[in-house]
Amino acid sequence: MSKQSKKIGFVLGTSSSQDTLIVRLDENVEHEDIVEGNFVSIPLTNGNTLIGRVTSIRAENPQLGDERYAKFWMDRLRRSLESRSMLEFTEFHIIEVLLVSNVSQEGELSTPNAWISPGSMVFECKEDLLELAVFGNDRGVMTVGKFAEHSGEMIVKLNPNTLGSDGLAIFGSRGSGKSYAAGVIIEEFSEFGLPTLIVDPHGEYWGLSHTSGIKGEASLPKYFVKVLYPNKYKPRYSKLMESIKKKLGVGLQIEPVTMLFSEISTSEMISFMYDMTHAQREKIENTWYSIRDSFRAVCYDIDGFLGYGIENEIIDGVSRKPIVRKLDVFRKMGFFTDLNGSICHTSGQVIQEYDNNHRRIESDVKKHDLSRLATVKSHFKPEQITILDVSQPMLDERARRIFVSSYLNRLRRTMEIKEIQRIFLLIEEAHRFIPIGESPTKKAIEWFAREGRKMGAGLGIVSQRPSGLDRDILSQCNSKLILRITEQSDILVAKDILAGFAERYIGLLPYLEQGTGVLSGAALRIPILVRFRERKSTTKYGETVSLVAHPDNKVKSRDVEKKVWK
Repeated sequence: MSKQSKKIGFVLGTSSSQDTLIVRLDENVEHEDIVEGNFVSIPLTNGNTLIGRVTSIRAENPQLGDERYAKFWMDRLRRSLESRSMLEFTEFHIIEVLLVSNVSQEGELSTPNAWISPGSMVFECKEDLLELAVFGNDRGVMTVGKFAEHSGEMIVKLNPNTLGSDGLAIFGSRGSGKSYAAGVIIEEFSEFGLPTLIVDPHGEYWGLSHTSGIKGEASLPKYFVKVLYPNKYKPRYSKLMESIKKKLGVGLQIEPVTMLFSEISTSEMISFMYDMTHAQREKIENTWYSIRDSFRAVCYDIDGFLGYGIENEIIDGVSRKPIVRKLDVFRKMGFFTDLNGSICHTSGQVIQEYDNNHRRIESDVKKHDLSRLATVKSHFKPEQITILDVSQPMLDERARRIFVSSYLNRLRRTMEIKEIQRIFLLIEEAHRFIPIGESPTKKAIEWFAREGRKMGAGLGIVSQRPSGLDRDILSQCNSKLILRITEQSDILVAKDILAGFAERYIGLLPYLEQGTGVLSGAALRIPILVRFRERKSTTKYGETVSLVAHPDNKVKSRDVEKKVWK
């Protein structure tokens, strides 16, 4: 290991709880040099080095601690402020240090369990030791920012496999910088060549399409973003996208996507239809299961589903007309593929077909081209960020969830047949898709949380309301990034997440600067504060629009507002 750094004090002993060391600082150590969260090192006689973290700092004075002298000094202090300078001669500083790692001469890490004698010297922790203690031996080169608690310029570089495959949860209130931080992470994954998918209900992330600098090592490609959206529901900022694309010459592709009606479950169907009777629900479920029992690897549209149910007298009697009418709501959504009333194999081969009156007819079309519906491979490629933009305000929230669920299920099937080997999935506004209650998207996302890493899929979730997230999926995210949060219910969730030494950050959470957050979990060995780097994309996304143009000048603000309204 590297040569020793500046000595700061010596060990007095252990605390009453036996889990921390009591260290007296040397007189030449200024109180500004040591703050809570700093790391220190203690060399051992066997050549190993213990790494510890400062948990508290206090000043002590034997003159005031001894009852025999305390009353005398209290009287002197009341009469003269000059007495304070006299007390400084006997004042000393104590820090408590929590041991976090034992580093061998070969750089191997282990649990700190060595005997530490009183009088052992304590030093500032050198940067190479600190990096080893925080990031471990399998540190990667995923550069996300800087260590906010370190006096130097230590870069936070993570292992992308650990951060992505083990699951990442990002929490923060509005304006805390959570989407900005997520964008930085997506940029980093793209630099590794990994395809990524962002589920974006706000239409924020398309701005990743324009990057500063030229294509080259450690820089983002210039053309790499594909925006997908539900057919007939263009992205909220589609006009701006086209304008930026033309003006800046960025590689931004915008493409509509349709789904198969056969891709949604009975629970998703029923959740979208109001006032369903028990008999109507039962007939829909029986039709759904009967089709799957009768045919293997099958797909169908709305008319094919109804035609089969009516022909086989499953959908009949007084329930027939209400079911036909209520299923029509899915037709009006506009993003389900029309197969002309067919039931067909996933290969496209038509099995049977029904007309608009749901009567069996002889099909003129023997095969449908379902190549783009059977897989989503064409939506991804190395170095490309794919965005599932569901930001259109006219898109009903339930329809939004059904579309996202169907697309993610299609992605899952594509990965199961190995057409996509690796991908990172980011869910923005995750509390809308994986709430504590029931949701069509929950089961789809749950697969990525539980089984995805076995198939090469990483998962990240972003939310401003961690208290509203499904706990099972949250528990599968082994790395957590918590930026500024202020709601008490969300702080309580953060308290459950930040165990051990990380609990010291709980009180800081409401006051963190924008873009600074606590990173803990599998991504590193010790929780730290990270100040995220500037993103490389230059077009703005996810930023708060200022209500007033010039908060320090009313006249200028009025002039700007008048120009906007002309």
